[in-house]
Amino acid sequence: MRRALELASRCAEHGDVPIGAVVVRHDQEIGAAGNERELRGDPTAHAELLAVRHAAAAAESWRLDGCNLVQDPRLNHEATLVSGVLADECGDLLRAFFRARR
Repeated sequence: MRRALELASRCAEHGDVPIGAVVVRHDQEIGAAGNERELRGDPTAHAELLAVRHAAAAAESWRLDGCNLVQDPRLNHEATLVSGVLADECGDLLRAFFRARR
């Protein structure tokens, strides 16, 4: 979550809402991004989507015994969501961003 906050704090520099997202697999970061909607002029450049795209690109290149892990039917490809991590710090960052825009 600290990594997501780090990415989020950079977003305001280019006028984006400070949101960061990190995709983690077995305690290893495989995708991370901050909002880039304003920076790219792309309404789909949300942090979550960009982080998942980075993770998917990384996953496509993984090989195990010659198998593509993304298409391996033996894997369930489930993700775990943990809410409330660093909630106060995240709220502070968002409140400061929107307060400055008013």
